[in-house]
Amino acid sequence: MQFFLVFAGTTEGRQLIELLAANPCNITACVATDYGEEVLPEHPNLTVLAGRRGSDDIEQLLREQRFDCVFDATHPYATAVTHNIQTACIAADTPYLRILREESATQNCTYVQNAKEAAEYCNRIDGKILLTTGSKELDCFTTVSDYATRIIPRVLPTPDSLSRCIQLGFAAKNIICMQGPFSTELNIATLKQIGAACLVTKDSGSAGGFAEKCEAARAVGAHLVVIGRPPQTNGVTLRELPKILEQRYGYLPEANINKQASPYFPLFVSLRNKDVTVVGAGNIAARRMNTLLGFGCKVQVVSPTATQPIQALAKEGRITLKLREYRCGDCKGSALAVAATNNRAVNHSVYEECTAQNILVSVADCKAECSFYFPGIVQSGNAVIGITASGSDHHLAKKITDHIRKHISTIID
Repeated sequence: MQFFLVFAGTTEGRQLIELLAANPCNITACVATDYGEEVLPEHPNLTVLAGRRGSDDIEQLLREQRFDCVFDATHPYATAVTHNIQTACIAADTPYLRILREESATQNCTYVQNAKEAAEYCNRIDGKILLTTGSKELDCFTTVSDYATRIIPRVLPTPDSLSRCIQLGFAAKNIICMQGPFSTELNIATLKQIGAACLVTKDSGSAGGFAEKCEAARAVGAHLVVIGRPPQTNGVTLRELPKILEQRYGYLPEANINKQASPYFPLFVSLRNKDVTVVGAGNIAARRMNTLLGFGCKVQVVSPTATQPIQALAKEGRITLKLREYRCGDCKGSALAVAATNNRAVNHSVYEECTAQNILVSVADCKAECSFYFPGIVQSGNAVIGITASGSDHHLAKKITDHIRKHISTIID
């Protein structure tokens, strides 16, 4: 089994982890913030390390873990971070692969090389400015005349981003803290609301909603200023990556995240008094069984160890807990099963047993072995709503689920 280190914090980072997780491997993901950790998919073989790291810290991590490869999926403008990762990989003699974001092309805009040039351009025009370049280079725009009231920065909804805006003197009423990417319609509404004469952006590609910002600026007649990307080092795009993974590690070529997923058919069935077997008793298994228990089934859990919440469920008589290793035959007679251990061999054995007995099974660390998938669930009385992105985007499914859960009371009287 391979051990991979992914520097994430971007859409590409999340999609890369989903791609790798469809194959038997252990993944460690590094993100700069706690928010970056929240948007990553759940996986029993995924370890997430939050916090910023210099080249020395990264080198120490590489020497301690000895990864088979380091994937750099950081933002294309984060040149300092990429330099630190590359330096550490060279020092620790660890294979390195840069994940490139495909560039965009647009017309009727002003291209500049950096934030300083963008600020100089803003000084030559009148009116309000929607600034969508993030919080790191905000200081460059404090040179713009009346910046505190003219510039409306749109930044991530994190304490650090908001604090930086306020420390630099931007008016609190003009600061927008939201997580993108944003639709064309929302960008248009924002530009109209603030009466913006100019929109400043980076070429963030499709993952960063670049096209939607361009379309919105054209729609309202705002100037569009684009900060060009720094020269990218050699690497591969996500579109090219599956073939490389197949050549190097024998990973499934069909596990291509750019391939259009076939929509899943939503099937609702009764589980009341049906037997369900869960193999594993960690955090993911706990979430799965808590969901299942809400639908009246009888849950059997098989695992040599169990978390305190799962042991508490057993003491309350809500589940049957067998504290031992999984054995072939444990799933016999079950309506469905869940394999959620941190052991690939065990999960695969559960898959094989269930396949042989025509038992529906969800395998937490291998999408290809799943015969059913857990959707996002919103429930209000007898109304049950299941949400899925057809296995292609866990973050999108969670976002939709959270939105429906928040507004369900306005739909059901």
